[in-house]
Amino acid sequence: TALVKLEKNGGPIDQEHLKRLQQEYEKKIETLQLEIKQDPAVKEFEAINDKEFNPASPKQLSSVLFEILGLPPVKLTSTQAFSTDVEVLDELAPLHPLPAKIVTMRKLVKMKNTYIDKILSVLDADGRLRSSFNIQGTTSGRLSSSGNLNYQNLPKDTGPDTIKARSE
Repeated sequence: TALVKLEKNGGPIDQEHLKRLQQEYEKKIETLQLEIKQDPAVKEFEAINDKEFNPASPKQLSSVLFEILGLPPVKLTSTQAFSTDVEVLDELAPLHPLPAKIVTMRKLVKMKNTYIDKILSVLDADGRLRSSFNIQGTTSGRLSSSGNLNYQNLPKDTGPDTIKARSE
């Protein structure tokens, strides 16, 4: 069957394209981190707390957004803290540039770490990505994938950042 063939042969991945994407993402992330670090509210946070701001920390981000900048909280988390999830940041973006930068950085970091770096680390010596496909075992009866990388979790078309198969 087609699944057995794909399991055996794997999917060819354009490694050079992924390596270029990896470098581009690293540069974009580094630029965003620098822009975030230069924000006056972030500098104020660092001065008040005598520590470097971590944009991945919901608690620190909450402090910058809601205490220092005075932006309106949109919703609470299950622990009754002010939420800094993507919906909240998108809603706050028109009020200040920092939330949009955080959202963009999160997306770039997710794409780089979860997909680009992961795929490059699990490619076989022949430049192919192999996975196992499971016909049984899901409650929905749908096909599932497991192994080095779940093929079904690869992002759909992301424009020029698409993870490309290598032409043969």
